[in-house]
Amino acid sequence: MNWAWLRALGTVYAAPYEIARHPLGDHALQPHEYYAAGRNLRRTRLRLRDGPALLAPAKGGTGNGVLVFESDLLGPVVGAEDTRPFTPVLLIDGEPAATGFGRADLLLAPGPHLVELQSGASAGYWPVDLPPGGTVRLTGFTRQRLHPAGGAPALLRSLFLIPTAAAPARLGRRFTMYASLIGALVGFLALALPLADAALGKTPGLLLAGGAALAGAIAGSLLAKGIERLVLRAAERRLAGGVRTATHRPTAFPGGSWRPVDPRDTTAPRTGEGMAALRLTLAYVQTPHAFDPGRGSRPPLRRRWRMGEEVPVRVVGPNRYDPRRPVDETDEAKAAGKRRSRFGETYPPEVRPWVAAPVVRIDGEPVPSLWGVNEYRLQPGRHRIAVEIPPPPELLAGERTEVELEPGLVRTVDLSLDGTASIEAVAFIEITSDAEGQQLTRYLGSFSEN
Repeated sequence: MNWAWLRALGTVYAAPYEIARHPLGDHALQPHEYYAAGRNLRRTRLRLRDGPALLAPAKGGTGNGVLVFESDLLGPVVGAEDTRPFTPVLLIDGEPAATGFGRADLLLAPGPHLVELQSGASAGYWPVDLPPGGTVRLTGFTRQRLHPAGGAPALLRSLFLIPTAAAPARLGRRFTMYASLIGALVGFLALALPLADAALGKTPGLLLAGGAALAGAIAGSLLAKGIERLVLRAAERRLAGGVRTATHRPTAFPGGSWRPVDPRDTTAPRTGEGMAALRLTLAYVQTPHAFDPGRGSRPPLRRRWRMGEEVPVRVVGPNRYDPRRPVDETDEAKAAGKRRSRFGETYPPEVRPWVAAPVVRIDGEPVPSLWGVNEYRLQPGRHRIAVEIPPPPELLAGERTEVELEPGLVRTVDLSLDGTASIEAVAFIEITSDAEGQQLTRYLGSFSEN
């Protein structure tokens, strides 16, 4: 994986950005590792308390399955004033299930599901048809920096949600550690063996050998990081060169049908049978916070704290929060500034927000939609297309939430028999959580047509 997200803040403050169950999600989740704590959980992925949920019969009388989801990063994480919040949120059938970077197992009922990834932008979507007791593996890739000037299609193609089997190979986090250990051993032996028969005191010899081991460890670490960069660049080139595309099933509605289309699918729209086709490509980007309310009355972050979990659960190891312990506000301010410039927020929200599907109406009637490429099969003729930014999710909106949505897009298209038309637009949405991190204080949005 690309460990830039972990190294950007260091293990002291990176834990809130590890993959974890979304606080409003209903799916049991077990991460493969507590990355900031360096604790590998792969031998006990699903906890015993999740066993009954895994083995319990679903509504259809069959057992649940597992979605193995991997959330990764493309490119570096750099400090900048205009950084948008880009921590990933995984949606299953439109509802939040997980958030953060890393790899985890999620319990999922058998049957068809639409899995979507958001990352301060519309990042990707993939259909899943999970067999009873089966396993499906997906990998998502996001970026810290986006370039929406290329329009909705380019924006959608710059982020990925694909089967893990189609994802390029990347190195594990322990590669650097092993390279450092091997470098230290080689450096120690390279000097210790020649000095074994030399007329040199024991203490000076050990000091020289220790220095050689240290130099070897540093060299091994630098070499490993250089190899990591080469592997990640190769992975980006492979993704840019083309990946497997998804095939979605159509959903009927009165007067036509709708189906999502993979952003990288170059096939022509489906017409025929006396129908025409409309391609509606919609993407959104979360704009940087105009202001940030900070952490409010919440306690300061400590090493290994995982957002969305209760304090006794989220803390791994001895570093528990002690309210009697004085807070070094200078260090907290430095950490907050680093988070703001690198992750787009001074303090991570307890409930990470997401954006519901866009509101689309054709001839005044609501139709299914998503952030992505929507294909509608319609009767030939004139149709009125209206697109609006959705309101904030009800669970995140409160009495003090400032909501300001500019009028959406309204277009009229004339579709001939077997003809096609297309509309492309990007929504820019500012989403700011309140100081307690549970609800939104600002939700502002506007559309920009390509």
